[in-house]
Amino acid sequence: MSVKRKVRVAVAPSLSECVISRTEPGADGSVAQSATYDHQGRLSGQASIEAAAIAAAALLKLAAANGNQYRAAAEHIIDALAARHLAAHGGLRDGCYEQRNGLATSNELIWGDYFLLEALLALDGVIRPGTL
Repeated sequence: MSVKRKVRVAVAPSLSECVISRTEPGADGSVAQSATYDHQGRLSGQASIEAAAIAAAALLKLAAANGNQYRAAAEHIIDALAARHLAAHGGLRDGCYEQRNGLATSNELIWGDYFLLEALLALDGVIRPGTL
């Protein structure tokens, strides 16, 4: 096994567990990381809706290689996003670009929409997440 492959096999499970634990739906069904940080590493506390979509897409990539626990976690995240943060046209609302300076603090952000779409297409079998 190559060194690169050994690192991926060793690191992916621990990183994915961190992602799963940080994107658990709250009591109200919303998805937000338990702690979010700004670009300088300071705690901001703002929910990261688009990060949850990115995490779901990444978990589906891991699921393609490592099993169904990651798929179940991705489905859980996507269900919560759809229940609480989906706009009528299908995009994710409530995304936050930059909390500290008050820039786009409750908006639709294109990267959240993209990763939600990627995750949904992967779940439906339209695309193979391991090839993205």
